[in-house]
Amino acid sequence: MDMGTGCVIGPDDTRDYPASILLGSEGNLPSAYIVPAFLHVFNSFYKPIKSEAMKVIRNQGGLPTCVGESTALQKQTQEGVKMSSKDCYRQAKRLDGSGDPLSWGTTLNAGQDAVVDGIATEAVVPFDRGEGMESLVSLDDVDEGTLRSREEHKGKSYFRVERNDFERVIYGTRTPIVTALQWYPSDHNIGPDGVMKWPTGSNPRGHAVTMAGWFTRDSGTLRRIFANSHGVEWGDNGFFYVDDDMINRFTSGRLAVDMPHDLAKLLVKWNEKNVKCASSPDIYRIQYGVRRKYENEIVFWSFGNLFVGGDAQTMVYDIPEDELYAIPEGIPMDIKDAPFRYKELVREIRQHYNQF
Repeated sequence: MDMGTGCVIGPDDTRDYPASILLGSEGNLPSAYIVPAFLHVFNSFYKPIKSEAMKVIRNQGGLPTCVGESTALQKQTQEGVKMSSKDCYRQAKRLDGSGDPLSWGTTLNAGQDAVVDGIATEAVVPFDRGEGMESLVSLDDVDEGTLRSREEHKGKSYFRVERNDFERVIYGTRTPIVTALQWYPSDHNIGPDGVMKWPTGSNPRGHAVTMAGWFTRDSGTLRRIFANSHGVEWGDNGFFYVDDDMINRFTSGRLAVDMPHDLAKLLVKWNEKNVKCASSPDIYRIQYGVRRKYENEIVFWSFGNLFVGGDAQTMVYDIPEDELYAIPEGIPMDIKDAPFRYKELVREIRQHYNQF
């Protein structure tokens, strides 16, 4: 039985600004993490509590609204109020380029475009899962209240997140990632343990889901936590779990952020580059969406800059002053974080500068 899919998986062409560039986290990741908005759902063993899962898990009821469900779930973790998956879906259907609101499903990009245009809250645009497609995408109830709610809950932009960056971006932004995969008949039968296994069956359909965190099993392997939109009676109270051997089934993800697009472009332009402006001798590294100042030459060298010679990662670029100071300030570079911490190298640097 098709419990509902509805994601049109197309070319991976969402903006050329990977979210990990803009909003990734520093240092090592914890062995377990759940986005704060979902913490109340899980017990200390990272198992969902059914009564709490019912407050988060949605049920698309056989309709092709998975993009609307997962995108609205992502947005509500940022807003702190339940967002309308119906309003998200019906707007996405008018933005996805199909030209036919009654066609099956929509794209991850269109769902995020809807967020940028603004989506209403569930209280303003409720979703009766028993309604048909015509009612689902109807604009008859787009009144002043709906328009006002959309305006209050607009996103500023959205970005692509590569699969290998899911954990870092979720941890850095405290926001779940919307992603998609080809959903096979056997995936509908994921049991109470919630573990996704190798798929079987034919004629898979695209399906959008939301990654909300991860934990590390006793074996030391990472197990990612996904929220589905098939209700709490499916899987492990509506959630399922993905190990390393299954993660390649997923497309890149999407992340809606409250960041102006011009700032995003600026960060991508200078990402992972050492920069300085003519008005100051200070050297910065643009990293994790901020500018991080090198405290002194020892710290500068300890990050591999001793080996300057045409490597784009170690050259120092001239940056316009207005662009440098438009980038948010981050914590300074610290020798303790450096990849080059060999004692002999540090000793030679210290000896050369006679600083210690």
